[in-house]
Amino acid sequence: TPHAREKVDAERSFLLKHAELTGVSSMLGELVTPDCCAILLPFLAGKCPQGAALNTPIFDVLASWIHPSERIELRAIPDWRLISEDVGSPELDQILVHPVVGHGDFAPWNVIVDSSGRWQVIDWERGTDRWVPGWDWFHYTIQTGLLVEKLSADKLLEKVISRIHSTNFQNYALMTGI
Repeated sequence: TPHAREKVDAERSFLLKHAELTGVSSMLGELVTPDCCAILLPFLAGKCPQGAALNTPIFDVLASWIHPSERIELRAIPDWRLISEDVGSPELDQILVHPVVGHGDFAPWNVIVDSSGRWQVIDWERGTDRWVPGWDWFHYTIQTGLLVEKLSADKLLEKVISRIHSTNFQNYALMTGI
């Protein structure tokens, strides 16, 4: 369908542009015909990440996606504008941040951990060059809490606050300017 082709093309374009990033696989090939479009990716042996000690691998991956040489106002990031009416303010919108590459659905089911502990992130059809720093980290935390751990709202809030206060997230926040 046209929608499916858009998703495959979005992932193809993202992978071609960002194959050098930590956790992003190189595309091996592609097939585009009038009836079909597909991308060929390497087989990734491993499992989805599990357990509580995930803060360091998440930091390592997401810190490598920071655009360190670029600082922009938060309001210049297209996805921030989607929610700025609800949570934005002139002061908040003007904060200078280092934008990050964003996955858009960063969650354990989109990560493969190989036998050496290396993370490979899959499913990049929502990938973007400019993303709000921290959103992928919070998505990972919240999605895991809701869908895997089945946490109550109170417990989920505790988990998010704990993540915010973790050394790795604090270092990430300093690196990105959030």
